[in-house]
This record gives sequence, C-alpha cells and structure tokens, in this order.
Amino acid sequence: MYRFPVKVEEKGDCVVVTVLAVPGCVAGGRSRAEALENAQAALQAIVGRAGPGFMALAGQLALQSGAGTDYVEAGAFLPQSC
Repeated sequence: MYRFPVKVEEKGDCVVVTVLAVPGCVAGGRSRAEALENAQAALQAIVGRAGPGFMALAGQLALQSGAGTDYVEAGAFLPQSC
C-alpha cells in the first residue's frame, strides 16, 4: 500500500482534494471525509488503468513519512476484467 500526499481545499460548500503526484487526480465531496474517500477511489481507478508499471513509479512518488500530512492510499495493481 502506498500513501500519496494530497491538497485539501474548502470551496464554498464543497471540499476538493487533489492528489499532488498524479496529474488529473482530483475529487470532491460535501465533507473532508467524503472528498478524501472519493480521491482514494479516483486514485485506485487510475492505478487500475495504468497497470503494474504505475506501482513501480508509485514507490518514488508516494509519501515516505506523513506525520500531519493528508494522504490517500493506493494498493497493488488490480487488472481490469474487460
């Protein structure tokens, strides 16, 4: 499991989470928890599409020690069944 640092922004009634190391990985929600959950789902979808090579890169992009830092996690490559 890898941890990716995120930027969390409150925009009006919404919370927007950007996964900093993965271009285009942005999600929102009505609460911080919902936005982080949606960002994790978006990141996992990207990992699933990118294939096993992404996880090798993930080790370099992921957060090494995250005390006090917001993050989302992505697990191992999950092949798509389509």
